[in-house]
Amino acid sequence: MKYLMLTYQDLVFLVPKGWKPSDPRPKKFMVFFNNKYEAEDACLFLRSRVSRKAQEYIKWFYASMSTFYRSEEIKLFKTGESQYGLELTDVGGMVSSFQHISDRNCTNLAQRIDLPDIQIIVQWKVPTDLNTLMQRFGHGVRNPSLMGITILITEPWYFYDEHQKSVRRRAGHK
Repeated sequence: MKYLMLTYQDLVFLVPKGWKPSDPRPKKFMVFFNNKYEAEDACLFLRSRVSRKAQEYIKWFYASMSTFYRSEEIKLFKTGESQYGLELTDVGGMVSSFQHISDRNCTNLAQRIDLPDIQIIVQWKVPTDLNTLMQRFGHGVRNPSLMGITILITEPWYFYDEHQKSVRRRAGHK
């Protein structure tokens, strides 16, 4: 993470500044967050980078939204007709858990979340456990004819050098 967390500047590579629907399409992406507030804030930031008409192509998506809304948004995202980016919490990363639930709506939703052409998967900040990270990264390209990338944007304090700087600052050294 190069910039302050609250600015979401580290996500600018996902959508070109000033992008509009008549421009070449950016690669489809999903950004996973550890809470819905960050998903919304990041989505609003990315929308601020594109034309007003293109703002509807970037959506946030999480479990407390209605089943109908989630189903419709997944359909739109799957076809690529009106969406290129989703900012998600665990609802997008819980596909394998959904598949074990007997509720037909959950199973159907899980099948619709299986998207073959997501070329960029980003995890914003370290998740609570490695299983969550692997499950989220597993949503990347499932079409063997495409290539994809997964990115973990990590808080600075997880790196040894940054941790050492912090220790020195607390001790009063430069």
